[in-house]
Order: sequence, then C-alpha cells, then structure tokens
Amino acid sequence: VYNTASGVKFPPDAPPPIIVEISAAGRGVAIFLGVVTIMISLYCVWFIETYKSNKIIRASQPEMLHWISFGGFLSGVRTIMGAIETSDLTCASDLWLGHMAYFFIVVTMLLKSWRVHRIVNNKSLVRIKITLGDIQVRLFGIMMCALVYLLVLQVVARPHTGFATEELANQTTMWPNCRLDHSEFELTLFCIEFVILCFGANLSHATKDIPAALNESRSIAEGMYDMYNC
Repeated sequence: VYNTASGVKFPPDAPPPIIVEISAAGRGVAIFLGVVTIMISLYCVWFIETYKSNKIIRASQPEMLHWISFGGFLSGVRTIMGAIETSDLTCASDLWLGHMAYFFIVVTMLLKSWRVHRIVNNKSLVRIKITLGDIQVRLFGIMMCALVYLLVLQVVARPHTGFATEELANQTTMWPNCRLDHSEFELTLFCIEFVILCFGANLSHATKDIPAALNESRSIAEGMYDMYNC
C-alpha cells in the first residue's frame, strides 16, 4: 500500500517533466509574419496579372515572376507551420515547404540571370536563342529533381519529433524539436542549395554591366543576398 490517492500506484521519484513550447507571443509573431508574406505574394500575383501588358513586366517575364511569388507563398505557409505545436506532421511539412520555397525563388532568379548571360555575353559567332519555354523546361527539370530528393529524404531520413532534455535538481526540462534518422541527407541538400546560391551570385556579377533594360542582375543579387542571410 502506497501513500497515493489510489493506494496502489507507485509514486514517482521525480516531478513530471516540463515541456517548453514556443510562447504565445512568439506564435503570434510567426503567424503574423507568415500571413503578411502570403498576402504580399498574392498581391504580387494580382499586380503581375493586372499590369502584364506593361513593358517592364513583359521584359521581366510574368510567368517567371509568378513562380517566384509562389515560392514566397510557400515560405509564408512554412512560417505559419513553424508556429504550430511541434509534431511529426509539422516536421515533415517544414522540411518540404522550406526547401521547395527556396528552389522556386532562387532557381527561378538563377535561370533568369543565366538566360541573359548566355545571350548577351555570348563569345561565339553562333547566335543563341533561349525562349521562355526553354527556361520553364529547365525549371521543371530542376524542381522534379528536388521533389524526388525530398521524397527520398522523407522515406529514408524520416523527419520526426525529438526532444532536447536538461535535468536540474531532479527536474527534467524538455524542448521539442525536429530530427532526422539520417541528418546527412538534409546536410547534402543544404550544400546543394549553397552551391546554387553561389552560382547565382556569380551569374549576377557576370551580368552586372549589361544595361538595366535587359538585365535584373542587381535585384536578383539583392534577393539572393537576402536568401543567404535567411
């Protein structure tokens, strides 16, 4: 007989662990930033469609701008998901949304710079023609490779919830986080993304002297710098 309410249940030697989640204020800020990002992305889509006959919008390729806006939309959803209580579902969604947002934004900007570089900085006597369709085929191919890799990462590395623990004076404190069975898979993906970012920065530098009417290297370089900081 134990000195408990039931008289039979063994009393614990330590108090129940303290599970530390993101604060209500932190959740609110993350949700607010995510909603603002989504609204800006949707506004960009509306703006591009409304003024797509404008020569500046046409020169910037509205279809490619839509893909960048879609990447921004995914990043907003990713920010909101990060404010939700950590679970296996949020760990998987954060992985997919974060990396796909990166690829849609950075790869699209990279391909825009690559097209300008190949056409304007062409050193051969052979005329090079790269159409919007050619760019979209390349974008589709890269995105399919990213999707396949993420699928492999999902199945093999299995993102799931874990806990970082700390014990002090017989009290255990736990911080939930996302973990992978094989973290080297995501590390490899981060390395690939860094190489893509460096290649895009090099293309922006290579096209910096091309007239602004044909080139967006400065804006693209600033965008890639922001992605690097993120």
